[in-house]
Amino acid sequence: AGATALIISDNVNAAISSLGGFDPTVTIPGVRVTLSAGNAMRAQLASRSRSRGGVVATIQRSATVRAGSDLLGRVLMFAPNPFQGGSSVSHFDVTASPNLLMEPSINADLSQLVGPPRDLTLPLFTEIGW
Repeated sequence: AGATALIISDNVNAAISSLGGFDPTVTIPGVRVTLSAGNAMRAQLASRSRSRGGVVATIQRSATVRAGSDLLGRVLMFAPNPFQGGSSVSHFDVTASPNLLMEPSINADLSQLVGPPRDLTLPLFTEIGW
């Protein structure tokens, strides 16, 4: 619809986690912010006028948090609700970026390199005894 980015504010005080869901047709960046940051942005938007702008934000990738991992850097597992037999809990989450071989579907940008830092498949298989 013409948006260049999306900012979602939590409605409760809680630790920030990644945005859930996956839709390959959505190609704009999206971020999630805390309740207090969202309230501050809403206050700025409420006070804007013709001569005073609203909120300006810069969205960029974190240098310390990888897409598809938790705040401690652990890769997320694919655990949709409802359960998907054959895929749930046996694959990496679809929010990983770049895409990983052990996601529940094949992606066009996969590499033949299945070891770190490009992919986690080799250490996963080593860990489970393959």
